[in-house]
Amino acid sequence: MRLEIKLKQHTPMIHFQPNQNGATLRASEFKPRFDAFLIKIMSDELKGMYVIKASNGESLPYSLKIKIDGKSTVAPINDNFPCFFGNMRSEENKYKEKAQFVESHIILIFDFYYEAIKTLIESNIGKFLLSNNFGARQSKGFGSFYLYNNDLRNNIDWLKKYYKYTVNDGLFEGIKKYKDKNKYERLFSVIDLFYRTLRSGINEVNRDGYTVFYFKSFLFSYAKSEKKWMWDKKVIKSNFVHEKILEQERKKYSDIDTVNKGQEEYLIRSLLGHASLQEYKINKNINTEDRKKQKKQEKGSGFNSLKEGLKNIGYKETVPSISRKEVNINNSKRYNELGEPFTVRIEHYCAEDSTEECCIERYKSPIIFKPIEVKNGEFDVYLIINPIEKGMFNQIFQVSKIVKNDNQRTDSEPECFKIITPSEFDIEAYLRWAIRVGINEQVESRYRTHENYKVIERIYKELKVSDKFKISCVL
Repeated sequence: MRLEIKLKQHTPMIHFQPNQNGATLRASEFKPRFDAFLIKIMSDELKGMYVIKASNGESLPYSLKIKIDGKSTVAPINDNFPCFFGNMRSEENKYKEKAQFVESHIILIFDFYYEAIKTLIESNIGKFLLSNNFGARQSKGFGSFYLYNNDLRNNIDWLKKYYKYTVNDGLFEGIKKYKDKNKYERLFSVIDLFYRTLRSGINEVNRDGYTVFYFKSFLFSYAKSEKKWMWDKKVIKSNFVHEKILEQERKKYSDIDTVNKGQEEYLIRSLLGHASLQEYKINKNINTEDRKKQKKQEKGSGFNSLKEGLKNIGYKETVPSISRKEVNINNSKRYNELGEPFTVRIEHYCAEDSTEECCIERYKSPIIFKPIEVKNGEFDVYLIINPIEKGMFNQIFQVSKIVKNDNQRTDSEPECFKIITPSEFDIEAYLRWAIRVGINEQVESRYRTHENYKVIERIYKELKVSDKFKISCVL
């Protein structure tokens, strides 16, 4: 028996072999994930009848082929494209990764012997596709496919289950920032902007490095007010940032990124997605007038050339503390007093007898963005929430400061400390809290005229409507 199902591709898929003939969604990626999805919901009776067990896992008795019905377009991925980072590439794939898009549709061709398998596939293919994307960066919405000619807006079951917001011209009304972007750049720019409100926060700076828009992370506020946990960025700064900068921050901000005694210290942000190198910067708005005076005094002193030589020193993510050492470069104390960025690395601390599988190098975000294009340039973005894996809790990570001297060589003995992840975290409760609490507490009034604020405000207003609908359905 054969079953053919048409799919529409809604967003480009980042393909690791884009130049292959007919490169598209791969059966080798689709079938194992679909099998696992189906087996999880099957009755014990059906499992006993149809699940095939092998050394490499469990599978179901059907074959799958995927073919393109239409034109397939392949284009390079720009390193600055929203939600995609050039440092994600391996050297081997540096010039190979490209985005692939099928303009018409693709066809899934299932061959099987059992009617029960056909019923299982037909009944659950929509649920599976809605909660999964494919290819690289799939959690951020790349590689979104769904059933052809299927209108999700009329599906009350989905609306009861998932939060969603819409990316269309109305979202950008009166906003020039997105005017010249194509529909995918606009979509992924908004996904990136929204996700940063939930995880890292937003600190947008101008060409001189001064903040023009600051959004305090909801995760920071939730950790502080609901969990009584110390924000991991605070702990990083307490270990690696000069005391004068910390003191200036305390004076300028009542609670942002300053250390509070007595709170439990945890690596929090990695629960929403972890990579060993994660980048952020120190706020450069600290004591602006003093900085201007200092720059005038330094003019012609040779300090600016030192700064120019050091400008590529990054600043990357971490957590709690142990030692405070000066950067191993000339004039390092003065350099740190300016609040310049630096780099840190966060690595899972594995015991010597641990297997390679136990070590966490990357952890995909439990929040999946599922964009569905309802008409040209208009997308409904569904938020698919997955529980955080148990293996991410109570894990020790080592945070190392990557120091470079004036010759741009990495210090052989970096500063480091260890920190643990929490023992629990309900991601759905957190998202519900963020949607209901409102954004004004996260943004100072001076930043509320910024275009980013307008976009974020409109998204959260729509999510609140979605939240009320979910509550009314439960009641």
